[in-house]
Amino acid sequence: MSVNSLGYVNGKNPIAQSFFISEPHGLFLTKIGLYFKSTFTATADTQIPVSLHIRPMRDGVPVDTQIVPGSVVYKSFNQVNTSNDASAETQFVFDEPIYLSPFTDFAMCIYAESPEYEIWISQLDETILNSASATVNRNPSIGSIFYSQNGATFTAEQTQDLKFRLYRAKFNTGAAALANISNATLPKESLQRNPIKTVSGSANVDVLFPNHGLQVNDVISISGAEALGGYSADSINGDHTIDAVDLSGYRFSMNTTADSDAIGGGSLVQSTKNIPYS
Repeated sequence: MSVNSLGYVNGKNPIAQSFFISEPHGLFLTKIGLYFKSTFTATADTQIPVSLHIRPMRDGVPVDTQIVPGSVVYKSFNQVNTSNDASAETQFVFDEPIYLSPFTDFAMCIYAESPEYEIWISQLDETILNSASATVNRNPSIGSIFYSQNGATFTAEQTQDLKFRLYRAKFNTGAAALANISNATLPKESLQRNPIKTVSGSANVDVLFPNHGLQVNDVISISGAEALGGYSADSINGDHTIDAVDLSGYRFSMNTTADSDAIGGGSLVQSTKNIPYS
């Protein structure tokens, strides 16, 4: 991915920095601050971003098959702040707070398909930036920097650490909060062949649909049904309010009575369903 402050060229490959969550109840991470020395020089045809994500650690190295959900953030080249003294911070802000478990190691992984992105690190026993004689005499954090050639196999460098800042969420537990929760739109389900039944002289229409999850007064939508029992396809297809339910299906009423006993509807009948919360 990058060239660090010591001139180490890492090509297009990712680098990672491990960190440890010492909070007894874990924490919610809102953003991560990184410090770049240079960014990508864009052209009219090429604009390469830099990305960050968080991975769990296993056996002391970043896991190559798992990313913490919601932790992927991209920055375009012109959103990256740079400096020659490691003072300019670029914040990678998550769309929502990311929960990290207590007493657990994680790794932030930074990747860009360009060696033009340079990022600041520290190196044990090297002179501190803008200092005449002071050196880095200890690791600033409980963690290590990792280099990779393929994004899957990582090698630790115990004497180096990325310069970074973690931002945790602080919740106001004394304030009233309002959460708006809405149901997702569920797709219709295809029913078995000829699932609709009518009875002569009755306005009731029974639909065979096991495990439908629906309740009385739910509004359902039917499509793909053929005419039967004296009802046109247009009158059967559409929205209806459920009058009765059982384990095998549901019932709704038409505005007129059927002129015959019939079982039909064809092989293309679809109906909305519900997934009960429990």
